[in-house]
Amino acid sequence: MRIALDLTPCVKPRRTGVGWYTLHLARSLAEQIGPEDRLLLCTRLSRWRMREHRPALSGARVSQRWFQAPFGPRGAPDVFHGTDARLPERCRAALVATVHDVFSLECDGYAPPDFRARKRTHYADIAERATRILFPSEATRRAYLTHFPRTETRARVVYEGVDPTFVPTQGSRAAQVRSRLGLPESYALYVGEISLRKNLPVLARALALSGTKLPWVWVGADSYGAAAILEAVGHVPGIRVLRPGYLAFEDLPAVYSGATLLTFATQSEGFGLPALEAMACGTPAVVANRGALPEITGGCALEADPADPQAIGAAIRRLAQDRALREDLRRRGLAWVRSFTWQRAARETLAVYRDAVGA
Repeated sequence: MRIALDLTPCVKPRRTGVGWYTLHLARSLAEQIGPEDRLLLCTRLSRWRMREHRPALSGARVSQRWFQAPFGPRGAPDVFHGTDARLPERCRAALVATVHDVFSLECDGYAPPDFRARKRTHYADIAERATRILFPSEATRRAYLTHFPRTETRARVVYEGVDPTFVPTQGSRAAQVRSRLGLPESYALYVGEISLRKNLPVLARALALSGTKLPWVWVGADSYGAAAILEAVGHVPGIRVLRPGYLAFEDLPAVYSGATLLTFATQSEGFGLPALEAMACGTPAVVANRGALPEITGGCALEADPADPQAIGAAIRRLAQDRALREDLRRRGLAWVRSFTWQRAARETLAVYRDAVGA
């Protein structure tokens, strides 16, 4: 089987969730394909100027390709996987697409109009042409099916994985990273883009209401609505925000491990990888009680209504003050997250490819 994987989302200087998904999946597929398989790692020519950020993945059965929309890549692939809900218009392969979230279908306030319009067009195209559709959670699959119910027989859930570098970090390594980044010994943490979908003004009010007086560390780059978010959070009394910015991948485990807790009661999460990464580092999390987060965290995090700062604040206070609760969540979270591996994700994705080609 000749597999064409769209590598485009990870060919950029600062990867976000979809970029990391694509890179980790590509690495694990390269390790797991059989002797009769070939993996074509394909990048759209629109990323040519960023080609220095193209990951150097290689192997006896792995090759790199550039391709130009609307055409598919050369090499006569049996299956093409669009990792960011985009499919070539002219491609004879079986088509597989990953839909990471559907907030563009559900809310007009979380992205610019042109972005939402493009996403809606892509989602409709996937519903029309994809042989199989992948979702990172059952919650996202159900949400997509409310808009495109006729795709149910083609929809599959494949959970993402957690990179094995995310483990509890202590001692000199943790202290060195904290000192270099100017972080305090205790802090609440948020990891993700600074965008309206991430609910940061409500989380700021919740942190203030918690009475913990924890400094709040934000790890992530500015995105849609960042200026309005910063203004709103700046008006919340008693909130001290520290922004080390977009961090190197190797620093993240230490930053997670040093946090008292993760604040991740966000809106419309399709998966919620930061919650799992925090759990893998032994850090408990407060997450939203809707979207994919309850499913992904498996009862190993405190849940709260993302629209209720009082409820979120109470959960933050419980975690900050109750050492036994933190230890219980730490222990259960470390056990729960072990099943979320990229090896499993690649194995299940390969099964979907074979199913798509057979169909």
